[in-house]
Amino acid sequence: MNTRKNVFIVCLLALASSLPGFAEPAAPRTPAPTPAEPKPYTLFMGSDLSVEWEGKPCLIKGVNDKGFLIDVGGRRVTVSSDRADLKINGKQALKVAPSGIAVTQLEIGRAYTPANDPKRAAEAAANAAAGMAAKIDSENYQLNIQRAEIGAAYAAKPSAYGPSRDEKLALIHKSYSKLVSEMLVDQGISMAAVASPTGGDASGKDTHDAFRLSCDITAKTPAKGVYLMLVVHFREPADKANPERIWILGQEIGDLGPKAKAVRMLRGGFPSGYVLVGTQVHLYSDGTELASDVAPKHVEITADEAFQIAVADYVTQHRNADAQPVKAGENLPAVVKARLSAGQLGRTYYVKVGRSGLPQGGFLDEACSQKISEEPLAAALSALRFYPALKAGKPVESVAPVRF
Repeated sequence: MNTRKNVFIVCLLALASSLPGFAEPAAPRTPAPTPAEPKPYTLFMGSDLSVEWEGKPCLIKGVNDKGFLIDVGGRRVTVSSDRADLKINGKQALKVAPSGIAVTQLEIGRAYTPANDPKRAAEAAANAAAGMAAKIDSENYQLNIQRAEIGAAYAAKPSAYGPSRDEKLALIHKSYSKLVSEMLVDQGISMAAVASPTGGDASGKDTHDAFRLSCDITAKTPAKGVYLMLVVHFREPADKANPERIWILGQEIGDLGPKAKAVRMLRGGFPSGYVLVGTQVHLYSDGTELASDVAPKHVEITADEAFQIAVADYVTQHRNADAQPVKAGENLPAVVKARLSAGQLGRTYYVKVGRSGLPQGGFLDEACSQKISEEPLAAALSALRFYPALKAGKPVESVAPVRF
């Protein structure tokens, strides 16, 4: 074997593999995943609930153990939930609200009032049966004693003193017959209880007449005076063709925070054996609906998506109107505002606002001839959001004065 030749070939191969034309193709690099855009808002199907008061609908602002709270003439009034003429109106609408209310361990379903609860009836029947069995045992014991007394009376010799043997036997037999009759009645009661352990309805008829809800609720951001409104859709049990009925139930929850708060609800008054069709859970604070992860048709959305929905709603509410651009709240992020210098604060700037409500540039003058490019002022102006100017109800481009 030519060792020098082999060494030369190995070196040649090593050199070739280091050249671009001969190198093994590099494995393709997996691009770093793009961070998902935060979705701090929730779009959901909300419901504006009101109670009719003196012929006018009044927005429900809270609940207590007596009924629903409304504002009348600057004061808060309780409308009893037991009123025969109570009318609650609900108007559904798509809503957007900050996310953060979480509902866990949610359980919803039919239940029983204590009077209709077959479990309680069975327990009562079992207790009654146990008591009856003890009574029958006692009666058997007394009968055995009386049987012994009857035998002793027959065996006793006649005596000149006291009642005769026949008189004694007559008295004992009378007591014995009475005790036998009582025991037969008690045995019949006991047998009936065994045949119908639920306390009356051995046919198995559905007696659900209440509604129950249980869950735990938390809030990322503290919320004050929260209350829950439950919309229950049901039908009468007798006929499946019966029209659907709707009851609205309220439950006071109180303040919410990151610590879970247990909510328990049991409400009676439903037709015995009613058919539960569906439910909706809504959470409010002082009449304003809160977004939760159990809100009807809820979906999480980004801040920009939430703003686009708000602009569309603004335009809808101002049909055929002429309007100047309006800043959509104090929406300058605090972290951006904190970077502005003292000389940049307290001055008036001008922002070109597009038809979408988004800023198209910041300027020092109303004519928009001196564009602002210095940071962080330019970033602060770009972070603003506006409801666009309107002309005959249509969004148009405009210029909005801004002062920090």
